[in-house]
Order: sequence, then structure tokens, then C-alpha cells
Amino acid sequence: MKKIIAIAVFVFSLAALSVGFGTMTASAQEKYEAVKTPGDYMEYLNEKIEQHETLNKKTLNMNSKPAPAQEVLQKFKELPKEKQKKFVEYLNDPELMKEIMESINELKPGESLKLKGGDVTVSSSINKSNFSTMSTRWDIWHEWTHSQFGLDIMRLRAEAAYTANSSRVTGMIDGRGNVERELTAFTTLTKIRDEEFTNLGLAYGGAYYSYNIRFPNGGIQAGTVTHHVFGDEDGVIGGYVDGDL
Repeated sequence: MKKIIAIAVFVFSLAALSVGFGTMTASAQEKYEAVKTPGDYMEYLNEKIEQHETLNKKTLNMNSKPAPAQEVLQKFKELPKEKQKKFVEYLNDPELMKEIMESINELKPGESLKLKGGDVTVSSSINKSNFSTMSTRWDIWHEWTHSQFGLDIMRLRAEAAYTANSSRVTGMIDGRGNVERELTAFTTLTKIRDEEFTNLGLAYGGAYYSYNIRFPNGGIQAGTVTHHVFGDEDGVIGGYVDGDL
């Protein structure tokens, strides 16, 4: 398996997506580049809710789920004031980002990393399902989740669907990646393409992204990152994130 590389996305998440969410206006992006107070963060979440609703109207998506920001906003308001303050401090903590970058490298699927006395958690989960007709179809997915005080504020997901018989992978059906949740204001990420392929008897699915991170201390970092999940004829799976950091 490729080495899992932690990236700033896991702390400063993904503030503009190519799918699923709108892109913030230039004025809104500038306003929320530095979320310094609980009030700032609630304004930011309200902006994300408005983006979600506007996108649904434009695409006539009548069956869309509520914006993830709506759930986080409600739960954030329920946090004690002191936890709200610490929540925002963590978003602005470059040392916390560094610690995640150094530690998550060893995080395996099914494991979690707890920081700041358990206030911050980064977890890796991997799942699969299958059904059989003439051949077996496997659906597999890998997720990275960053949460603070039990609020999931970032979730990156890679998916693959493929067919297999008892001895080998026989074909790809689909492969893609998505940022299912991103609720901080420091990073833009654009999906360049979804990816699906087979290699050395394994089926891969995921996505390739470009990113631009604005750090609270004024620094900027840009590059690309890939997120893949992979499986074999028995549905044995793994996942990784890799990038030019």
C-alpha cells in the first residue's frame, strides 16, 4: 500500500469544491480567510448553508439532503461558550496541523488519532458491500474524517465499484472521489478528475485534486493530492491519500 500522507486538508479542510457545494464569492472568501471568533465561524456556516440552497435552486435538485453546515451550526451553537472558543482556536493552530501531518502518517484504516485531550479526532474508515449474479460486484469506499468536539467538519471519500470472479478482478464499473464535508475557511480544493483503473490485480477508485491553503499566519501552500481506495476479488481493501506537499 502506498504510504499515507497527511495533508493540511485534514485540519484546514476544503473551502471550495468542484462538486456538491458552491464556491464562495470573492468577498466572502476574503472575509472568512481568518475565522477568529465563534461568531465568525457561525457566519461562515450560514454562508455555506446559503451556497447549498442556491446551488439546489440552480440545479432544480428537489431531493437534496440538508447542507452539512446546517447540522454543524446547530450542534456548534449547543456547545458551551468555552468549547466554542477552543473550537475556533484549533482551526487557527498551525502546530496542531503539524502534529496531524506528522502523526496521521501511521493511521491505518479503522484507526483514529485523538489530539488536544480528545477534543480533536482524525479517523480513517473503510467499508464494502457486495452482491452476486453471474459475477460478484464489489462496492468499496474509504473515508477520512476530521472532527472537533464530536462535530464532523471534514470528510474526504473515495469510492470504487467493480466486478470479480473467484480468482481475479474482471472489470471496473465506476470510481470517483468527493469531499463530502468541508467546514473551515482556509483552503480551496478543486477536483481535477475522478479516477478508476485496475493495476496488478487490484481495482482502484478515487480522485485527483489541486489545492491552495491559506494558513492563519499568512503563509500559502499549493499543490495536488490524490485519494484512492482499492480492492481485490475477495473485497480485501485499503485506501490512501498522497500528494506533492
